[in-house]
Amino acid sequence: LTAVPRSCLSIMLFYCALIHHLSAIHSEFVHCFNQFTMESSSLRKLSKLSLGSVHSQEETLSSNTSVFHDPESLSLLEQLPRELLWTIFDFAPESVHNIRLVSRQLRLRVEQYAAQKDNIIRTLTILDKGFRIDKRNIKSVDSYGVDDKEENDPYDLQLRIVPNKLMESVFELRLLIHQHLFDLKNLRKQIHFYGSSAGSSVPKNSESAYILKFNSVNAHDVEIGLKYLAEFIGRQVREVYILLGREWNAMDFVDPLLHGMKFGYMKVSILSLSRDLSNHVLNITRTHGLDEIYLKIINAGALLDPVEMLIELSTLVRTMHVYHNYTQDFLNVANVEWGPVILKMLNNKLDKLRIFTNSGEYLSRQSVDLIVEQVPNIGKQIDLCIPCTRFYEKVLDCTSHDHWVTANGGPRSGSLKVQHISIREREDRELRALLQSCQKHS
Repeated sequence: LTAVPRSCLSIMLFYCALIHHLSAIHSEFVHCFNQFTMESSSLRKLSKLSLGSVHSQEETLSSNTSVFHDPESLSLLEQLPRELLWTIFDFAPESVHNIRLVSRQLRLRVEQYAAQKDNIIRTLTILDKGFRIDKRNIKSVDSYGVDDKEENDPYDLQLRIVPNKLMESVFELRLLIHQHLFDLKNLRKQIHFYGSSAGSSVPKNSESAYILKFNSVNAHDVEIGLKYLAEFIGRQVREVYILLGREWNAMDFVDPLLHGMKFGYMKVSILSLSRDLSNHVLNITRTHGLDEIYLKIINAGALLDPVEMLIELSTLVRTMHVYHNYTQDFLNVANVEWGPVILKMLNNKLDKLRIFTNSGEYLSRQSVDLIVEQVPNIGKQIDLCIPCTRFYEKVLDCTSHDHWVTANGGPRSGSLKVQHISIREREDRELRALLQSCQKHS
């Protein structure tokens, strides 16, 4: 199977099952016709068979008995054990819609396959009303009647679900099976096109996203809707994005949605970071055992101590990205020596830290000296990259305890890096490979 092209395998699965099933229908028809010539009662049997064949395409999952009770009438594909059949579907999941239409037996197997799959979703984005779905680069939209007008309901959430590319057909089948749980007027499918070839405006790739809206004056309605959604999504998601922009605590609804779900990366964008929200972020990170987190904090004024939150997160994750580009003081905190804070974070579980801010002046010269002198001595492979304007008079480039220490830039922009040699070498190899790939396709 692994040697067969995916597109060919999909066609083979469908037509092999269809041809055998049509052959079985033909054999049964001939048998019934012969009986009809001998017994008049056979007419009713033939009629019943024909009606059963016609309606089998639209019957629900509960009507899952085969049209033919004789095992010899089943195709070889239908006779395979369920788990083996699911393994075959894994090689060509885009074929499930066609295979499902062949017979009741295969319809049952396909729907069981779709119901038990857990690695369908690539990204799950949760937005409250302070953020909206970015509609740039959307070239095609399949609307299911969703109304895009602004809602004034106090409880308002949108969810953007992007399935894995190869599992999109399985996702849509799962949506069809669970359609009784959702109002399809609240569903919209967006298709994003990207990656144009050189010299061409025609995009090479596309990505489908499914938008679900939950808005109500009743918090219980939103809670129930998200509960159903959790059953529908499954237990495994690659990445989770949470964007919170309003004062009401949407995390009270997000926590149950994510409960029991496995994901390795979380990106959180918060308009106004409060103590309650910081506790939610810490609890989700701790509960799900995340290794990587991305924080975009627009306003941290309502949080008494963002430093405390960062230090706590550094005990939980290995990689952290912190983005704050809205005030002169990093995270709205003035008079903080960030050198000791960063050193303490890297002495915890944290190995990789990226800070993004519009000013490198948050670091004093004393903090920079502390980072340069002590971070390479921590005793593990560090990957640190932060804004810094303290070296605009000269360029720093040296090694210390198997770490490259580099700094450069002008009075308005610059960076300070402390990277283990193996990390630096890996980045150089990846950069060379990328440049070679670009040259090859240019």
